Amino acid sequence: MKNLKTYIWAMLVQLALVATVQAQNLNFSQYYYTPFLTNPAMVAKDNALQLSVGFRQQQALSGQTFTTPMISAIVPFLQGKNSERRAAVGLSVISDQEGEFLVNQGGMLSLAYNIQVGKMREYPIQLSFGAQGGFFSRRLDLNGLVTNNQISNGVIDNTQALGESFDGNTVNTISFASGLYFHATDTDGLPVFFLGVAGHNINEPTGSFLLGGSDAAVQQSLRVNAVAGYRILRTANFSVTPTVQVENIDEVLLRAGSWFRYHLSAANVGVGVWYNTNGAATASLEYNRSAFFASFSYDLGLSDDNEAWQSGTPEIHLGIRKTFGSNKTRDRDGDGIADKDDACPKLAGTAATNGCPDSDGDGVADKDDVCPNIAGLAKFKGCPDTDGDGVEDKNDECPQVAGIAKFNGCPDTDGDGIKDSEDACPQAAGPVATKGCPDSDNDGVLDKDDRCPQIAGLAALKGCPDKDGDGIADIDDACPDVAGTKALNGCAAISAAKKQRLQKITVEIKDKAFAYRRSEVNPAMYPLLDNMIQELKDHPEVVVKITGHTDHLGEEEFNKTLSLQRAQAVEKYLLDKGIKNKMIVKGEGESQPIAPNNTEAGRRKNRRVDVELDYGNK
Repeated sequence: MKNLKTYIWAMLVQLALVATVQAQNLNFSQYYYTPFLTNPAMVAKDNALQLSVGFRQQQALSGQTFTTPMISAIVPFLQGKNSERRAAVGLSVISDQEGEFLVNQGGMLSLAYNIQVGKMREYPIQLSFGAQGGFFSRRLDLNGLVTNNQISNGVIDNTQALGESFDGNTVNTISFASGLYFHATDTDGLPVFFLGVAGHNINEPTGSFLLGGSDAAVQQSLRVNAVAGYRILRTANFSVTPTVQVENIDEVLLRAGSWFRYHLSAANVGVGVWYNTNGAATASLEYNRSAFFASFSYDLGLSDDNEAWQSGTPEIHLGIRKTFGSNKTRDRDGDGIADKDDACPKLAGTAATNGCPDSDGDGVADKDDVCPNIAGLAKFKGCPDTDGDGVEDKNDECPQVAGIAKFNGCPDTDGDGIKDSEDACPQAAGPVATKGCPDSDNDGVLDKDDRCPQIAGLAALKGCPDKDGDGIADIDDACPDVAGTKALNGCAAISAAKKQRLQKITVEIKDKAFAYRRSEVNPAMYPLLDNMIQELKDHPEVVVKITGHTDHLGEEEFNKTLSLQRAQAVEKYLLDKGIKNKMIVKGEGESQPIAPNNTEAGRRKNRRVDVELDYGNK
């Protein structure tokens, strides 16, 4: 009976141990300070030689208290002139005092390697690979156990032997873990973002305290742990970084919340709040400097089911560190420029302005920008010159039109020294005396009013000359070299004798017949036409009307065309002789005979051209 009780008691201890091991997977709420229990790749996330201690005390459902101290050390391996973090090695020793009888002690050795895969602003983006081995020894402390062999007459005598047999008081296990961690860290050593996943107990170790050894062994299953966070807000003095942790044990457990940090000149004060899907909440307070950190958290049960064991769970972490490389210098405003190189360390800015803000993006820091909200030029202290004329807008009387400094930014398009707004002729250079208007021919008539701007003329004729002095401008004078009258477009009246002579010529032309079905001018007509040339040139106002005719032989349509061709042949002869008078040409075909077409002599008379001179009532 006594041995059976002992065996039952050992089974209860083993069950408690299994529950403890599984619960321990999320035992530390501040997982970011316990990379050995979270993700071995996280040991390489900082450029710091670090020594830290952690302590947590939690009550179990059985009423037993779990006391868990741990001590950890991390050593980074740096490389290059910028002390780039390449790898890190870490060692952690942990001891669980799980109630009166069970002690779980062990150590974990981690190695992580970094690869830089890019940059986020000025911060390197690292991908870390981590591997870890752990050795744990679980031991039953039988000094706290009382058996029937130690009870005599109702008195407990602890000096007596237990009188019970166990397979052993100690179970040793070896476990392995590995992980990936993708992250970027700012110059304060705080995360810009992170995403990690790790597998623990990947070898699924087993162990048992019970008689029968491996027959009663309990296997620890693979545990997957994932974490993620992203800084959604960063000002000179404040930042917000939501985070989430997901872990599968017997079921999926999730912890979601956020850090809220206030950034002092040489430190950060953070407050964190998280909700756990196991029905608890965690609140945390941390103080973080480059040389040391301190953090405290407290777990609270949110339901009656877990108040008894989850509430009143304190956890504390303390650490000292020496930071190397790119995390050594602070960047309070989070602009990627270290405070030592930042002309405005508390205001986020750009590298182009030495870390100072540039609201209008013109390359001139706001502190030096006279016009901080309007993009401008450095030479004007950040103020604009919209028209690009070298005169800043505030001093430019014509800010939308390029001009010259002489006229306060207003244009002088023709370059005559008179600004366009006061220049009567802004597109043509002229003297001040004429309000900027030119007089190219110097005739006293401005080009804008001069009908003949390139030839000196008379004001009365709007700047045009009158060579024959007849009061009619040459450009309007049909006879510019001979004085005439306005009624005759500047030409003199043609004399009656000249009219009579010309009339005789036109009659004679009518008698010079064209060959049958031909349109060429009869050579006998040439002298007659030549006798008209000079008179026509002297009187360009005379209109010449030329009409062609045919006899009745042939089709009417053909004769119509032939008659026009005969008239055009005479017109061409006159044009070739330099006649510029207006000429009216038409063909009448066979419709206007001057002799009977029933004889050859009559038909010959009808193959003619009539030339008529119109003197216009002159």
